[in-house]
Amino acid sequence: MENLRSFKIENDDIVIQNGNVQMIQEDLEVCQCVERAITTRLEEFFLNAEHGMDYTEYEQKAPNIELLKFAVIEAAMQEKRLKNIDIITVDFNRAKRTARLDFIGTLISDEQIQGSVVI
Repeated sequence: MENLRSFKIENDDIVIQNGNVQMIQEDLEVCQCVERAITTRLEEFFLNAEHGMDYTEYEQKAPNIELLKFAVIEAAMQEKRLKNIDIITVDFNRAKRTARLDFIGTLISDEQIQGSVVI
């Protein structure tokens, strides 16, 4: 796997600890890239309107979980180092209108990653 580094992001903010910007790399960096693609609405990022997830199904009154999974996979696969999403689970909280998405994927290097995101 390429040894890329990136700013660590939590709750949509860069993490600063003891005055230092926190960095991540390796599988954590890839997971964060996948999470950023899922949490960005399609056409929201002005530098690349094709980046992000189509939230159309998520915004339905009674979303179809299989279609929501498809939208998540489509967004996740924008990460070029990802070969496949192997498992995805959706825990939809209708009262709060949130969904917890857990995923396990395989990188093109055949390493496995796993992550979680709430939308």
